[in-house]
Amino acid sequence: MKKIKVYTKTGDDGTTGLLSGQRVNKHHVRIKAYGTIDELNAWLGLIRDADLLQEDEKFLQQLQKKLMTLGAQLSIDESSGTSPKFIQNITILDVTNIEKEIDRITNLLEPLNHFVIPGGAGGGWDGTARGTGEALTNAGLVGSASFENMSGGGGGKAIGYLIENAASNHGTLMVNSTPIVIRSLTGVFPHNFRDLTLVAGTIGDYAALVVGKDSSLNSMGDLMGAYRSDPSGTAIGGGSVPGGMDHLVAAMVMQAAGEDPTAVKYIPYDAGGDAMAALLSGEINALSTGFSEAVALAQAGEVKILGVTSDA
Repeated sequence: MKKIKVYTKTGDDGTTGLLSGQRVNKHHVRIKAYGTIDELNAWLGLIRDADLLQEDEKFLQQLQKKLMTLGAQLSIDESSGTSPKFIQNITILDVTNIEKEIDRITNLLEPLNHFVIPGGAGGGWDGTARGTGEALTNAGLVGSASFENMSGGGGGKAIGYLIENAASNHGTLMVNSTPIVIRSLTGVFPHNFRDLTLVAGTIGDYAALVVGKDSSLNSMGDLMGAYRSDPSGTAIGGGSVPGGMDHLVAAMVMQAAGEDPTAVKYIPYDAGGDAMAALLSGEINALSTGFSEAVALAQAGEVKILGVTSDA
């Protein structure tokens, strides 16, 4: 039997071939699309290796076949006028059958309608949970949503509760974010964030440094000037524990300005709402918080936003 090379070198210029003959960049949206479908198919194959009911095994097998068909369709540029006859079409009936099976499985599941919030009222975790619950209710996906604020340990109390009581909390969701992951990785609390199952990513936010409306500080330059003049007297607060995201943002700002990030005077509060109240009362000089938590107050003229993080 003739040996066949496992490489062709035709893609060394950064392109790859479609089934219809055209060559496109390897980062082309078509390549990403059927690559994602291939990944989904691999996960379904792994699931099929489990001990499934016969009807579930049959459905997943048929679903994998349809995904292979869809991947083949995506590999054809319709503008070429070329469509191999051996490729079948995905029909409305196929979509309807898949949706029916999704509905059947969904009806077997306990509704996810209770939220454990690892911080106090008024903070970013609280707003995320309540906003998500409202969206699910308005969309008719759940009849109602309930919320439980469980602050303590920078998220440690909530993650511990959910993991230790997993058997009785099948319908419970916990808001998770970077600070909890960081504190888990650094061993601040004994529970591992990997023992939680990621359900969905719901929000992305920028961080902001904010001062009260009557503050003499009007820019990041003013804030750094005040800090350099009196480091111990320039307190920056946040709605998370030391080492949490608000603290990290303040420290990174100082580091970017050439200052010692570990020397910043950071005052932690139980939640974003408490931290904002401390800013408005003059208890702290500036607040490190989420942009979404500050923008409404800024529009109302209660605070001034000195700076916002960015991807640049």
